[in-house]
Amino acid sequence: KVVLNVISSGEALGEFAFITKKPRTASAQAITSVTAYRVSEEGYTKLMAGLPEWAQTMITNLVQRLSDSTELIRKYSQSNDLWNETTSILNGKKIDFD
Repeated sequence: KVVLNVISSGEALGEFAFITKKPRTASAQAITSVTAYRVSEEGYTKLMAGLPEWAQTMITNLVQRLSDSTELIRKYSQSNDLWNETTSILNGKKIDFD
């Protein structure tokens, strides 16, 4: 497995899928007891609508750059099989934005 990041209490996971409208690029594995909340597309849309347009654009651009970086990690890994084994580590509580 290739660990892409470690998620701590209060951080989000899976936001790439909302912003890029593409499937998640990694799985997640909890290393502690975790409480996770699912954010609906409607809840996410409400959250984004409350932001100024420049902030929405900045978030979209940053996520796209991170998504591109994930693709580069996959592309230049020693084994192409690693693409299906990238992961995020969950550690703590998630926030519900609904």
